[in-house]
Amino acid sequence: MSPLTPAAIADLQAFAATHGANYLTTPDPVHPQRWTNPDRANLQLWIQQCGLQVPNGISRADIFGTLGPLTIEQIFLFTMMWGYQTNGAGAWRTERAILTPNFINRLTQWFNLARANNLAGAYRAMTDPALRIERIGLAFASKLWYFAAYDENQPWPEQPLILDSRVHKALRASQFRHLNGPLLLPAWHQFARQQPADVSLTKYAYYQWYLQLAVAIRNNFVPQHRIDIVEFWLFSRANDVA
Repeated sequence: MSPLTPAAIADLQAFAATHGANYLTTPDPVHPQRWTNPDRANLQLWIQQCGLQVPNGISRADIFGTLGPLTIEQIFLFTMMWGYQTNGAGAWRTERAILTPNFINRLTQWFNLARANNLAGAYRAMTDPALRIERIGLAFASKLWYFAAYDENQPWPEQPLILDSRVHKALRASQFRHLNGPLLLPAWHQFARQQPADVSLTKYAYYQWYLQLAVAIRNNFVPQHRIDIVEFWLFSRANDVA
């Protein structure tokens, strides 16, 4: 059974035709002054130690390594910059994260779990008192797993994808202005609507369901594209929730 309504299928295919060639390489804006503010002395020192220059913009492709091989510290910083873009909360949360005791050891374990495709283990680490990282919930943890380990050349049944509040909002929504209805057909949509509004509190079963849903949607409707085009489509459609 198709997971998408006919209107959503047409919308996804049009979206992929428009954005599929450039969504990985299009840079999102960054405000360097937020990340080099003297009030964030620990963060500023950390950025210098990692040998980074804060860019004016950063793309998914940059974090996937087109800038050259990146350390896990660099992937973490670039992910936070990319995800928060011009939002001033990003630098504050990043500084809180790097001050977590044994931060590098914890981050390394997160990356190792994701790169072994042990996404259930990565999910548990996110909330384990011995492994959690301050101020990093599912929205950004899933971004880190995605940039650490997404690789369709690996024969994994599930690729790590981003599940943040906007993706969650699109999955839950029952009305989109341009569709006059939901994206998902009732049997699939009902599962999404049962989840808590705060996506950081969802259980792993929901994240796993979402990963499997994204694969089914890609394979059925946009097979010539990467799976993450589905995530980007959902993220973008959150703006259209009525």
